[in-house]
Amino acid sequence: MTQRFIKLDHPAIGRKVSVMVGYDRPLSYFFMIIEDEESPDDDLVYSNLEDPKAGFPKTLDRYREVLAGMGMTIPETVWAAVLEDQKNNAGNLVAWYDSTGTEISSDDY
Repeated sequence: MTQRFIKLDHPAIGRKVSVMVGYDRPLSYFFMIIEDEESPDDDLVYSNLEDPKAGFPKTLDRYREVLAGMGMTIPETVWAAVLEDQKNNAGNLVAWYDSTGTEISSDDY
């Protein structure tokens, strides 16, 4: 499984949320989870497992739609990295990004 993290401003909540998007190698599908880390309970804003329209997608289209519906976008460099994960059947990879889509260290996240 790959995990790529980026923090985005969520217009409706009025603060940053953490978006994790990645590729699950054993099941061969993409996933996305959005958490409100500033809430007392790390509230889950979105999970593909709770989205009846997402299921276990082989493309990233649904996640682009979900983010757009929330007024957010992920830089293309992050999407491209996740697609590379699928292409390379990658696993055991974790990466963090700043708001421009540049990879950063976990300490800077």
